[in-house]
Amino acid sequence: MKRFIDEQIKVELHKGSFLEKKPQCPKRFYWREKCIEILELRSAWQEFPRKGNSSKNMREEHLKRAIKKGSWGVGRYYFAVLGTDQCVYTIYYDRAPKNSHDRKGKWILLTREEP
Repeated sequence: MKRFIDEQIKVELHKGSFLEKKPQCPKRFYWREKCIEILELRSAWQEFPRKGNSSKNMREEHLKRAIKKGSWGVGRYYFAVLGTDQCVYTIYYDRAPKNSHDRKGKWILLTREEP
């Protein structure tokens, strides 16, 4: 059964694999004080939609490129992974800055599917 979680998590990345705003799949994550090792990456994808007024503040040719490659602070990197507990998790990195003082994105646990 698949459950919707939508909670912020902490992740641990492979050394040297993190590019700011363009992450690779983590090696483990921490959720509700539990460490879950990632055994296998099942799939990965990214989405760069511009919503609301931000979809209207670009020229058409720039907007087409931004939808494919992203632009600053817009987009998510998704990973479907198998955890040590044999559950399949969907996690993502949201590139949007929290505010002007915290310009980093955040990691979210979206779903958990039990075997």
